[in-house]
Amino acid sequence: RLEFGRVRVQRRLEQEDGTVAYVTEEAEKLDIDWMRHDDSEPSLKTQWVLNGRTTTRAVFGPRGYYWMHDGDAFTAINAQTHPDDVAEIQQHRRLARALIDVALLEKLTVDGSIWNLVDDPYYPGIALKRTPPASQPKALKFMLWLDKTTLDPYAIRVDPIERGASILHYRFTHTPGYPAIEGAEIRFPQKITVLEQRIVEQEPKIAMELWMRKVIFNGVERTAFAPPKSKPR
Repeated sequence: RLEFGRVRVQRRLEQEDGTVAYVTEEAEKLDIDWMRHDDSEPSLKTQWVLNGRTTTRAVFGPRGYYWMHDGDAFTAINAQTHPDDVAEIQQHRRLARALIDVALLEKLTVDGSIWNLVDDPYYPGIALKRTPPASQPKALKFMLWLDKTTLDPYAIRVDPIERGASILHYRFTHTPGYPAIEGAEIRFPQKITVLEQRIVEQEPKIAMELWMRKVIFNGVERTAFAPPKSKPR
């Protein structure tokens, strides 16, 4: 479970004349529940508090079942009926997976992943390329940069694993003592900046800035991803 105390989101809005405008919104809160499954994509639930209104979006990985709740009623959704909501869920699922992978790098050194030291000056520092094992074809492929002095992972570029998804860049800032961590003895970045790169030729644009408040390991149950017990609209 990832709890963020402050979130800034950059939204891309297409205007009637075909131009694109970017609007920045600030959420009071964002909670992400994430669960790994051995035989399916991970499950994820996000709960936003924006302008005093709570919105929940989720996917239960084993069934590929997506739903959302706007504070009054829940709706079963899919990529055809709610493409933006499903794309946001998939983006947050990759965000959570990338954060946990980076926090548990030691685990990725013994799972059969191939790591190559590469010459990639996109960011300063030491660049490492992770290729997941063949037994995990849907695991994240990413490039990781380590700070030369502290060896903290401070930047990561994640290749898309969903059709039509963007390349995502994450920049991490570590702050001693933050966030609070329960259930594990590890370090975790306190601030995460997410940048989206729609095509390789395009420069990444800031999509989100998140300030993490708390991380809880092994505290999420499968029932967290079940929709509310009310009739769908």
